[in-house]
Amino acid sequence: MLFLKMREATMQSELSVTQKWFQVWAWALLSAGAIYFAVARWPHPTTKDIFCGAGAIYFSLMAVVAGISIRNDWSKEQHDRAGRIVALGAALLFEALWVLNTMGHHLASR
Repeated sequence: MLFLKMREATMQSELSVTQKWFQVWAWALLSAGAIYFAVARWPHPTTKDIFCGAGAIYFSLMAVVAGISIRNDWSKEQHDRAGRIVALGAALLFEALWVLNTMGHHLASR
């Protein structure tokens, strides 16, 4: 009986407000951790620090998207679509940071 109730709960198409708040706090905590590691060695960033910086931006944006999802009462599909858009934007930003970091190392070696 308990298994059937759990299965019905996982098959629901909408996220509850509690689940959305959990996402907001989880993304915020991941963001705080990534910001710490990105700033810890700031004067001389390595490739790992660039990854942390991109992660911090992505996690922060996902926390904002989850908060807006709660405020506007988005459906699960709208929430997932916004998450994919943020992921694509973060990937493009990460690629730009990667190229700038590589160019900086290349120019500094001359």
